[in-house]
Formats: sequence, C-alpha cells, structure tokens
Amino acid sequence: MSSVIVIGGGISGLATARWIADHHPNAQLTILEASERLGGCIRTAQQGGFVCELGPSGFLNKHPSTIALAERVGLGGQIVTGCERMRRRFILSRGRLRRFPDSPQTFLTSDLLSLRARVRLMMEPVIPCLPQRGEETVAQFARRRLGKEAAELLVDPVISGIYAGDPNRLSVQATLPELAGMEGNGRSLLQAFTQSRQQHASESSASPSAVGRRRYVSFQGGLGQLIDALAGSMSPEVVRHDSPVEAVHRDGTQWRVLVGGDAPSELSADVVVSAAPAPAANGYLGHLHDDLAAVCSTVPYAPVAMVALGYREADIPHPLDGFGYLVPSVEGGSVLGVLWSSSIFPGHRCSSGQVLIQAVLGGVRDRTVCDQDDETLLRTARVQLRRTIGVASKPLFSRIHRHRGGIPQYEIGHLRRVARAEAALLNYPGLFLTGNAFRGIGINACTADGARVGSAAVSYLDALGSKQTVSYTRASL
Repeated sequence: MSSVIVIGGGISGLATARWIADHHPNAQLTILEASERLGGCIRTAQQGGFVCELGPSGFLNKHPSTIALAERVGLGGQIVTGCERMRRRFILSRGRLRRFPDSPQTFLTSDLLSLRARVRLMMEPVIPCLPQRGEETVAQFARRRLGKEAAELLVDPVISGIYAGDPNRLSVQATLPELAGMEGNGRSLLQAFTQSRQQHASESSASPSAVGRRRYVSFQGGLGQLIDALAGSMSPEVVRHDSPVEAVHRDGTQWRVLVGGDAPSELSADVVVSAAPAPAANGYLGHLHDDLAAVCSTVPYAPVAMVALGYREADIPHPLDGFGYLVPSVEGGSVLGVLWSSSIFPGHRCSSGQVLIQAVLGGVRDRTVCDQDDETLLRTARVQLRRTIGVASKPLFSRIHRHRGGIPQYEIGHLRRVARAEAALLNYPGLFLTGNAFRGIGINACTADGARVGSAAVSYLDALGSKQTVSYTRASL
C-alpha cells in the first residue's frame, strides 16, 4: 500500500489531502499539523449571535476548485455570496470615505481623484506604454500605467487590503499576474476592468443564485465551516495534531519524516507534500537543496491583527452601504481597512438590528501590531470608526486575534526563486511543495494549487505502482 504524508493542516494541505484521498483512495494518508487546530489563518468565532472571521473573510471565486471542494464535503447548500447591492467599496482619503470608482461613469465623477488624475487615468487606453523588461514593483507598474495619484489612491490601498504589503517592494508579476499579463497582450487595464465589471453585473442579473466567477464567497457559518467539513471528511487517524516536523530525508526509495513535539516519532512515506508556512518548510527542507532554502527563507511575512466589533444598528450613524473601505498609506496609521461584514453577507453574520464590523490592522505599515495589548488594538479600531463613520457607542461585542506570521509578501525575484525551487524538486521524486507562500495567497489560489499538487502526487503514485507491479511480475518469472 502506498503512503502519503501531508505536512501542514491549513487550507492548502487539506485541499491537497482531500484530492489525493479522492483520486487515490487506497493510499495511507497522514496529515501532520504542528498546532492543536487545523485551518491555519482561517478561523471563525461565533459568539452572542455574531459570526466573525478572525482571518480571511471570504474568497474571490476566480477558479472552480474551492466551490468544488466545498460541494465534495457537503457544503453546497451552505455557500453564500457577497450581496450585489452592497458591492460598492470606499477609500478613506482626506478624512472622508470616497467611492472607489468601478465603472466609466464613476471614474469620471469620483471625488477620490483630482481632475488631472482622472484625465490621466482615462487616457490610459491610448497612451503607448511598452512593457518593461524584467520585473517591476507594483508601485512602478501602477505609476507608469495609471499615473502617480491613481497609484497612491487606487492601487496602494488595494495592495494593503489584500497583501498588507508595500507596493514599492512587491513584484507586480507575482502579486498581480493578471494585470501584468494584460499589458503583455497589449490590452488596456482600464477597459479590461470596466468590461469585467459589466460582464459580472450581466451574469449576476441573469443568474442571481448562481456562484459565478469573481463573486465574493463564504459559507453561512463562516469559512471555518469549510475547515470543519474537510476535517470531518477524513478518518480520525489521518490527522495528527501537535506534530511539528523537524526534518525530511530521502531514504532509498522512500521519505523519512522526523516528527517532534510531545510525542516524537519517525514516519516513512512514498510521497511527502509540504504545505506548511515557508519558515517551517525551510526548517525541514532547507538542507536538501540551496534553491529550496532560498525560496523558503526569503519570503517575508506581514503581521496582521483582526478586530471584530458588534453594534446595534441604531448606534451606527453612517449607512453601511458597501463592503467597507480601505486606507491608503498616505493617510498614515496602522488600520489597513474596515469590512462591513454584515453588509457583505446580510443575514449570515449577526441578528436583525445588529451589525458586524471588522478592522484589519498592521501589515508592513506597523510590524509591532501583534505586540500591542487588546486594549490598545481595540482603542485604535474604535478611534478609526469614530473618525470615519461617527460611531461613538461602546460595542456589544468585540473579539481580537493576532496573526504574527500573517501574509506572505511576494517581493522582486519571487517567481524566479519559485521556478528554481520547482526545478530542484525534480531531483527529489515524491516530494511536492504547496502553500500560500509560493503561488498565491488567497483561499481560491490555495485550493487551485492543492488540486494541482494533489494531481501530480497521484500521478506519481500511479507510476510508482506500475513500476512495482512490473518488477514483481518479472521477479515471479
């Protein structure tokens, strides 16, 4: 019987393990999770009628893998999509919330940008811009294509909201490959963006109940439902908690995995899938090859603190008529953005007459955020809400969670390092690498990569089985 060890029980590891279990059911599967719980950064808390995400709040459905995974583990009826009526987003600029332009009309009328910046932006489709040779940072790309002001007020806050990162350091090819690809094909970014919005609106109108591409998606009980369902779909003996991996070695035709923790052990397997965060992977894989060490040791992480606040709807003087708002770097402070969670998923995050608001703090702007006590973080979030939407009341509910590891940062050279690591893996049959530190940070990207890696692992096992069968047949003769 073939055996598989998956290191890391976050969404990447669980998605990969589920794929292998589905497509090679005879394999003996083991998931080694270093902590006491599965899910990695995905964490949902339910308290006092509030359902709050203490990690990611949803995922953009660009690839079918996540929905397929949810349906596979029985969550098809629990899927919820972001409210289309509330699809507006805002940017905090010059002390006020201003609508993020998302159509030709709003690009022309938005008070977020100066007249000069709007004219420059609308000229983007006709301004000749030859693609640059080599990598660019997101900031360089945005300034060259959209102008300085649009880069600061449109692109910077989006990067902060998604990556908690610095656009002056992140690679546009690694971070925003779709945008970089559009330029390579000679397409206008502005036209592609507005056409995408119009197509999305048309699809939503034609089939409002369907989970279309590029819809923002979660589950009725939060993203934690997906983790619980995935864990529940595995046999109890498959998952081993509190099992940090210390080293992985090649031993003949198999892999030897040394497990630490309170109950140290040594396991062997035909296939090992590394799905842990990059620093942990470097600890047990770095000794195998310099290029594996290079990619795992050079991915920085931005710390993030999540502050969830529940209020009476009557205590919110500002209409929460959107998904929330983002804060550009030029505004200063440690707040990256604020989600109006009960507006994004109405009826699924709190009771009628209540609202749930979640502030995201830290990132590269404030690397000390996870060292601050609860009182300080709560005060920072409340001061932000008082200044922007006039909330002076004490919250009914609050919950804070710190992600010291936070969000991986794909800086200049990231794609080159990943490619070299993948080439190095060719020398180590049966060893595979996945996780949000390499090919996409979002849940959707992680499940897509989990399916890819799971498929490769199954193909390897099938080939290994065929070789063993041939060898056995010849020995019998």
